[in-house]
Amino acid sequence: MKSFLKYICIIALSLGAAFMLYNFVSYSGLNINDEKVDYSIDIKGISNVVDFDIYDDNQFLIAKNNCILLKKEDGAIKTLYTCEEGRITAMALVNRTIFMVENNKLISFKIDSNEKKEVINNIPIIGKNDECRLLPYKDKVLLSISSVTNSGIMEDGQVSFGNEVYDRTPIDVYSMGSKFDKDETGVFCPKGKSNNKDEVIKGVIPANACILSIDQNNNVKIYASGIKKVEGWCITDDNKLYAAVGGMEEKGLRPVANDTDYIYEINEGEWLGWPDFSGGDPVTSPRFRVNDEKVSFVLDKHISENPKAPLYQCDKLNSISCMASAPKTICKDSGIIFYDKKDNQLKFFKRGIIPCKLIDAGRNCEIISIKQKDNVIYMLDGKKGVIYKIFEKQAVNNKDKNILLYFTIGLFMIGLIYIIFSLGKKQER
Repeated sequence: MKSFLKYICIIALSLGAAFMLYNFVSYSGLNINDEKVDYSIDIKGISNVVDFDIYDDNQFLIAKNNCILLKKEDGAIKTLYTCEEGRITAMALVNRTIFMVENNKLISFKIDSNEKKEVINNIPIIGKNDECRLLPYKDKVLLSISSVTNSGIMEDGQVSFGNEVYDRTPIDVYSMGSKFDKDETGVFCPKGKSNNKDEVIKGVIPANACILSIDQNNNVKIYASGIKKVEGWCITDDNKLYAAVGGMEEKGLRPVANDTDYIYEINEGEWLGWPDFSGGDPVTSPRFRVNDEKVSFVLDKHISENPKAPLYQCDKLNSISCMASAPKTICKDSGIIFYDKKDNQLKFFKRGIIPCKLIDAGRNCEIISIKQKDNVIYMLDGKKGVIYKIFEKQAVNNKDKNILLYFTIGLFMIGLIYIIFSLGKKQER
């Protein structure tokens, strides 16, 4: 009987140690270069998460694909909003109003009164998580809407939310009259339709490849256009809008080769050139040639033949996933931080310098959103369902050392198991 109980204890302790070590391996992994910077896990165990925002001190809004939750300071979770049909793909908090993209609509929801309003309908998107992004800007909210094609030409007759899928332009543009494929599809047209040379393609709102601005009265206007896709963005301490803009790919009916992502400062009224320019360069440039063939313009009479250049040209395409203003206490300078999902690194960028690595997140991470408040960085890992808190080290804080605690307990249990097992062996002799 004693032998049986001994083995039960050993098994229980082994399982406990395994659980502790599993938690350590699952949730740790951030490798911080600066020994004066540390991290903890503020929230864990959230599935199907899309985005988050900071509500008040130690309170978070968490957007899942079917609801929005409030995580209070005491750990209690309250459901603020439920999406009855479809799914949520983006969220931002402006004062005490939540803006969200639900299906193909922009919705506002007042936390205090539970008042819901439809601000924009029929956003021309397919419904993926990264097609739209929301960003508070002063007393407004900015909405970025990506293109649904690689370079302005629709490849198939896809339907989404009951509407034909193709790129709409937010501003009036002139067509070159180019036609692609056997269906002779033109730029900014549904599959199988085209336009003539010098024909004006009228701008509409909402549209693709643009940023819209929405004020407190829900008035909508164009902030900027000619932007294929905003991969991540932020407002810096000096109220400047920085954005990571995705380049074009070597695919589709009008492929573009050797393009990359870019970091821009974007001002109101600017046109960055998509689909005929990328990174300030025309697609007719030799750098974009496909199989040594020159890529042709699809638009005529461009708004500018010299769109602004980016602040930085990345060395990869589809690499940046999110961005935030840099905390000076951690980065020692003003600038921005962004997550490079191909290198799995959080990087710091300042105008005129090459981005430098701050944190190695590891290949098991999938950082989908970053926020910065009061010199603290918060990173949402959509794969693990955790929010990391990254801060400048002060005094040792037990709450902020939970990962080290788990690891220590795990080692202690392994040692205890070894001692019990050794004593059992001696008694048997």
